[in-house]
Amino acid sequence: MHILGATDQVSLVTGFELQVNSPREPTIPAFNDIKYAGVQYDPALNLFVFGISTWGEWKTPGNAAFNICVDQNEDGVYDRILMIGDAGQQNRLTSSTATGLDVFSVSRITPPSTITVGGAAPFTNLVTAQTADTALHNSNVLFAGVAPAELGLVNPDLGFRWAIASCPGFSAWCARDTATCGPGTAFTFDRAAGPFTYNGAARGIAFNTGAASANLVAQNGTSIPVAWNTANMVANGSIGALMLFSHNADGTRDQVMLLDSASGSDLSVTAAASSPTVSQGGTVSFTYVVANEGASPATNIVLDISATPGLVYVSDTGGGSFNSTTGTWSVASLAAGTGTSLTVVSTVGSSGTLGTSIQVSSVTPIDNVFVNNRAEALINASRSSNLNVAVASSSATVAPGDPVEFIITLGTAGPDDAYSVYLTEQFNEAGLSSAVPTAVVASDGSYDSATGVWQLPVRPRNAAPSTLRLTFTAPGNLPTMTLRAQASSSTSDPDSANNSSEAVVVVLIDPLFDDGFED
Repeated sequence: MHILGATDQVSLVTGFELQVNSPREPTIPAFNDIKYAGVQYDPALNLFVFGISTWGEWKTPGNAAFNICVDQNEDGVYDRILMIGDAGQQNRLTSSTATGLDVFSVSRITPPSTITVGGAAPFTNLVTAQTADTALHNSNVLFAGVAPAELGLVNPDLGFRWAIASCPGFSAWCARDTATCGPGTAFTFDRAAGPFTYNGAARGIAFNTGAASANLVAQNGTSIPVAWNTANMVANGSIGALMLFSHNADGTRDQVMLLDSASGSDLSVTAAASSPTVSQGGTVSFTYVVANEGASPATNIVLDISATPGLVYVSDTGGGSFNSTTGTWSVASLAAGTGTSLTVVSTVGSSGTLGTSIQVSSVTPIDNVFVNNRAEALINASRSSNLNVAVASSSATVAPGDPVEFIITLGTAGPDDAYSVYLTEQFNEAGLSSAVPTAVVASDGSYDSATGVWQLPVRPRNAAPSTLRLTFTAPGNLPTMTLRAQASSSTSDPDSANNSSEAVVVVLIDPLFDDGFED
């Protein structure tokens, strides 16, 4: 068993016949996207228990709700709906004023409008929070029970058809169409429409719960007594066993086991970045690899790739087909022992830790080795700011001994602020290396005329340019004055080509006096 945490806290594990295997739908929130669902009948408790897992974690019970639609007489119409969701939101349907209780509860609906609360198993995960912590918050697995009589079933007739829909947390009853377990005039996030078939009197898998609860304690060395009937599995249309570990870490709470006679896939995925550190505004390549580690061919492979908002798609190359809008990578097939790759180029649009992830969404046959189905790659995006410098003069020409003004303009195009900005200015002409301005006007920052250094603690992105005006006296023995300025900062600059500039002023020296004496 997979155990997390200290020795005084162990995970609860609950078993089901797996009947629903639903791929990732990237257009809806992961915590509303059904991944697996199954059912078991516990004769000791006289309960049907439905287990559900989603592709991502909800934070609180208010984020998601689920409807289990049951066709108890198998006539094509769903006669009962098991409503699993926030107790406060359910209370709104019964005209109660209590809302947002942040507790999952189970109610039963007999269409078109009868809602029954309480009953044989009124609490999600079968127990109250006061009785046991079943880790319903920050989770992606849950289960709910209902007595056969509450579904209109009488032993030994325990067969029915069912379907499942996920709802917004604020709309706990969304499967209003009794023919399809669909939304009708309401709204559903996801549906596994089935219909799926289950017979509690002819179980494919029987878990021995000890008549205490559908939960079993997953302690080291503990074994779970299980009996199975292959013919019943086939009749029920069950894929295998679904084990929900309530307290496990994300990605390990829902585990699938197949019968020895059933074939399964084993896909592994990896993700890698072209560089661990990239400047904001730069580009980075992520390479994803999917490999068939199993002994049989894998077909209809669908993988879900997601990236943090700061990464902006540019292009992709590789095997299969990639939809950059949904992040869906489709690969038709992989023979045993083979793999393929996809490289996605992205622009880094923000700073900080950015990342991307890949996970197996669906494959034929089902992948029951979960530990290698997800991978991620992270980069550190350093702040960047594009400095730009321009140098101009008050006049294109000047007479010897007259003043001329040079104007240095410093801008910041972003995307971030520039810190510890350092600009140096100097003349290209050797004869002006010791020239000192006769007048200085700086819009901000501090300028040292002895060193020619202009410093600014910070240049806000996209702010109005800063200016430095320097006035010099034109020499009598040089034909030009070429002032050059160069800027840098402690913030990474994605484009250094515009960090320097120069301006040339022609000194109008009389050729008769170019050496200071008349010939």
